[in-house]
Amino acid sequence: MFFVFLACQGEREIYNTMMRLPLLRKRISIILLLLFSLLFLNIFSREVRNFLYSFFSPLQSTLWDVGWNVSDFFGGIFQGNDVRRENQMLEKENLVLLGQVAELEDLQRENKELREVLNLGIEKDFQMVLTEIIGKSIGQDVIIVKGGKEQGIGEGMSLITSEKVVVGKVLEVFDNSSRVQLLSHPKSTFDVQISGRQVTGVIKGQGRYRLLLDFVPQEEILKAGDLVVTSSLGGIFPENLLVGKVEDIVKGGAEPFQRASVSPFFDIRSQASLFVITSL
Repeated sequence: MFFVFLACQGEREIYNTMMRLPLLRKRISIILLLLFSLLFLNIFSREVRNFLYSFFSPLQSTLWDVGWNVSDFFGGIFQGNDVRRENQMLEKENLVLLGQVAELEDLQRENKELREVLNLGIEKDFQMVLTEIIGKSIGQDVIIVKGGKEQGIGEGMSLITSEKVVVGKVLEVFDNSSRVQLLSHPKSTFDVQISGRQVTGVIKGQGRYRLLLDFVPQEEILKAGDLVVTSSLGGIFPENLLVGKVEDIVKGGAEPFQRASVSPFFDIRSQASLFVITSL
């Protein structure tokens, strides 16, 4: 039985080998054909190579189309990236243009302020530096303005509007900005007078943009609507700058002075450009 089994196994191996021979011959034939083609391409005439190129051209065309489509696909992706980058560049350029427009509008506004100053003749009275409000100290009657040491601004200098309304004085100076104490600051006090009359007094800051006129003698006539201007007595502000108007008057019977609330002309909400008086 054992010899019969071996004989059967041998016959099966021979059969499998015979079956694989045609496949092996085909592979060998294909390899020889390819080698033969390469030999013709490199040794024989241009006509033979042309024939082979023509013969395989449909396949080459198909492969090229596939490759081109794939290239278009990835090219579209990269092109999409290029479009996004271009859009980002355009957005940046647009921001730059908007900034330039803002600068032109700011320049136009400054020119308008300067024209007003020239029309009022203020430049003949003072040497000034144009500035603008850029911030406010929270909970205080203090503003921050553009311009500082590099622009010739120093502590104690007065600030006014183009209409000669006094704003306050420089409290602290930095390189390119300054802190300004408004008239209404609780630590602000300065001498004033009633315009057109020799009635003097002292303005005291009450905080929250409120002013109090104090130390007006009882014998002086004080009326609601009286115009309050700065006085040169205290040497803090130049003379005859506008401060505000008298509102409610309080006369103490036994006290030697009368008081009044004053509505300030300076309104932080509607005023942007200011002038620092650098020299009288």
